[in-house]
Amino acid sequence: METMAVQHQPGFLQREARLRKEKSLGIDLSRINAPAGPSPKLIPICSPSPDDPSNLKASLESLIQQAKMQDSDSDSDSDSDSDPDSDSVILDRLVRNLMAEGVWTCWRSFALASSPAELLESRGLGRLVRVTDRHVVCFVFTGSGSQWFNMGRELLRFDVFRRSLEASGEILDEMGCQWSLFNEMYFRHEPRIDEPGVFQPAVTALQIALTDLIKSWNVRPAVVIGHSSGEIAAAFVKGAISRRSALRIAFVRGLVSHHISKPGGMLAVGLGEEAVQPVLQEVRKEGHYAVVGCTNSPRSVTVSGDDEALAASEAALNHKGVFHQRVRVSNAYHSGHVDEVAVEYRHALAGLKSASEEVETDGSDVVMFSSLTGEEVRASQLREASYWVSNLRDRVRFSEAVQGALRLAREETAAEEKGESTAVLMTELGPHPALKTPLRQTFQCNYGEREGESTELVYGSLLARNRDAVRTTLETMGQYFQWGYVAPPTAVG
Repeated sequence: METMAVQHQPGFLQREARLRKEKSLGIDLSRINAPAGPSPKLIPICSPSPDDPSNLKASLESLIQQAKMQDSDSDSDSDSDSDPDSDSVILDRLVRNLMAEGVWTCWRSFALASSPAELLESRGLGRLVRVTDRHVVCFVFTGSGSQWFNMGRELLRFDVFRRSLEASGEILDEMGCQWSLFNEMYFRHEPRIDEPGVFQPAVTALQIALTDLIKSWNVRPAVVIGHSSGEIAAAFVKGAISRRSALRIAFVRGLVSHHISKPGGMLAVGLGEEAVQPVLQEVRKEGHYAVVGCTNSPRSVTVSGDDEALAASEAALNHKGVFHQRVRVSNAYHSGHVDEVAVEYRHALAGLKSASEEVETDGSDVVMFSSLTGEEVRASQLREASYWVSNLRDRVRFSEAVQGALRLAREETAAEEKGESTAVLMTELGPHPALKTPLRQTFQCNYGEREGESTELVYGSLLARNRDAVRTTLETMGQYFQWGYVAPPTAVG
């Protein structure tokens, strides 16, 4: 049984936990209501051919009229207190009728709508896609810097998501966490979500909840990848570590991050690893410390270093007209700045391997490619404290991990019939689609069309900053339906 009581934490971790006095105790979970307003529904669309969208609209109009006239006794899936003529009930009937009409035909699309009128007026029908059995599902977990207050709030209307966050919050309480997960994510008047002690465990809890939600809709990955701290949730989804272990790694990571004394940060740069070296060499000549902390794609890196080094790098990149953007972190992760807390981090995670008693074997059928090594990683490695110290200290080799996942996708579909499309369904689970561009760049450089075969990267992100989380999540579920993977979407929305 794993424990992470405050009194068992070594050194400064004990002092850190005692000094935090702003615990928001006694939050009434009944306050955590789903946001007001109608929730969009995922409407499956089908066609025997891709060529006549006008017929689709006419067919929808007919089916909507049929749903409006339908006997309310058939509304077993709807809330018994709902108005039988309400938009929500009519859309529920429509979805059932579409499924009964044979939505599993060759060409599929989807729409999101909160009312029949919105559905008919919508210009946002997804393109019709030919269904294929050739698909590989890959979950990609965002790292630090993409967090935001209220991330995922609209998903609280789903019991699975809410219960998952509640379970994680209870575990953090047991570990001696001095703040409330729900309060910091959704209620605090002065949000602290950008503080490492808060965002590290909060983002991991969010990613676990997102996974629990879409798994409840029968979406399961063949491959998982994590960028930096995103590997914590990836290891959980692989089955290598328990929920408690994942939250422990993230919680302690946040605590030790407060004690990195050197001022520093991280800078995303639109250059590849070799192309950025002249900039870093000039910065080092001025006596500043800067290294490549992350290789995100063949055309994108993240620089880690002193504040002065980042400022000098920004000036040089401005002069060259190269894209760059500060990452929303206050430390130079994946650099020598981490060395001063490495021993404490390792000690605080001592026993992690033997404590993961819920995991009895060295794996599941989920493959994880490590962004620490770029190679496939065993479950036993992910239960070693040293792995997570290196994950905080060493370079992130995200591009190499993505290439590994793409190679696996190629191998998985190589034996299938030639001439069909292969869909690599890459879904980002995190607060924001921060990895969308690196994923597409890596795909373009490594996995284009092959003779007699077409491969498509189908990217989706469950969340996006300041967008309705139900809508973004259902958009991704619609992609799974389009490509022939997802279970009947009547369970969604």
